[in-house]
Amino acid sequence: MKAFIALFIFLSLAVCLSAKKNVRAQPEYINNKEISPERVDQIMDFFRSAKLTNDFAFRFEMKHLPRRGKESIYLGQIWGSWNEKGPLNRVRLWPRQKSNNKEIGQVDMLSQNGVEATLWINRAGEKSKTVKIDGENLFEPLYENLIFTPFDIQMPFIYWQDHVYEGSTRMKGRSAHQLLLYPPEDFSEQYPDIGGVRVTLDAEFSAMLKAEIISPDGELIKTFKINSVKKVNKEWIVKTIDLLDEKTRNKTRLKIVAAAVNLDLSESVFNITQLGNIPSEISPDKFKFF
Repeated sequence: MKAFIALFIFLSLAVCLSAKKNVRAQPEYINNKEISPERVDQIMDFFRSAKLTNDFAFRFEMKHLPRRGKESIYLGQIWGSWNEKGPLNRVRLWPRQKSNNKEIGQVDMLSQNGVEATLWINRAGEKSKTVKIDGENLFEPLYENLIFTPFDIQMPFIYWQDHVYEGSTRMKGRSAHQLLLYPPEDFSEQYPDIGGVRVTLDAEFSAMLKAEIISPDGELIKTFKINSVKKVNKEWIVKTIDLLDEKTRNKTRLKIVAAAVNLDLSESVFNITQLGNIPSEISPDKFKFF
């Protein structure tokens, strides 16, 4: 009888363990090149600390390119700065084509990135109000037919502390490092479908060339591709980014059309209470148009 009970407990535990869902994607090592943990940490620290010299403002176009159906275009502006917690960004976005639907208006979002990332959003409409983004809202598209979500705009995975070095590679003719970044435990509990983010970093500048959001089983969910960069007043900025939904094969392209760097932006631009209001206009002569 005791032997039967012991066998029953063993089998029960085996079933429970096999049924438990793996929430961490497994590394895919691409070569046998080994580097020290200290060097890997140095690469990530350099990647996270990269910044422009001063505040900036970008004007952009976001074009949704579905595999089937019509394209849609959105316009917007990004204001950027840094504080002791990390990057501070404000993003305003609106449809280029006006709509009679009062609920389809501008999206105004404030992002505090860093180890403790936070987001607030204000969606224009008859019931416009500013709310903190958490729960499922983090992965809710900014507009119904867009791929970009608050998570994709903020990219909080940059500051995830748990990572594995998968090896060295080449991309666009340049040497690069490939790493798998794991989300914190509380994030995994809330979003179990995200198993990690694989990033490819330029070996010389530690700039991100590509990022892949993957499931715990290693399946691709979304892919970011940095298509081009531009030098503006001695500052290198990203010019175009493609975000591909790997399941639907729909794509959204974000293209910077004008950039102003070396700015000193007012703190009011990044005040939560100002979301929904248009910040003070920056003089057009400060922008470089592409």
